[in-house]
Amino acid sequence: MNLDRFRIDDGRHIPNLVIDEDATHATGQERYTITCSCGRMPNFNPASRDDALTAHLGHVGIHLEPPKGGRMPLGLRLVLLVTAMLTIAVSFYLGGLAVIDTYTLADGQAAAVRAISMLTGLTFAFALMVAVRRYIAPTRA
Repeated sequence: MNLDRFRIDDGRHIPNLVIDEDATHATGQERYTITCSCGRMPNFNPASRDDALTAHLGHVGIHLEPPKGGRMPLGLRLVLLVTAMLTIAVSFYLGGLAVIDTYTLADGQAAAVRAISMLTGLTFAFALMVAVRRYIAPTRA
């Protein structure tokens, strides 16, 4: 039997296959009980080990969820996030420079506007990062 087909990669559906000793003694042949680590698999008492693992595969096929990350690979999602963050920060900084030029601010005022615009840009950039963190790197739990 090829057990590779029973391997589930998401980490939430691990089969727990045990021999039911009471049923084995009562019937004279091995009886199995299978449960799943997710806790949502209904009780099932198959006749053989293969039937038990096949039942687990059927359960997983019903309850397996699509990946949370979408179709883009992680590296591409990170590149898009960093690009968006840099675009936000640079646009706020350039907005601050435009304010300095428009109002012809003096040295102290220009430095204050430049610092405030850069901090505001970084704040919005990191707020974007926090807002999309579940899409960029989804957790397994």
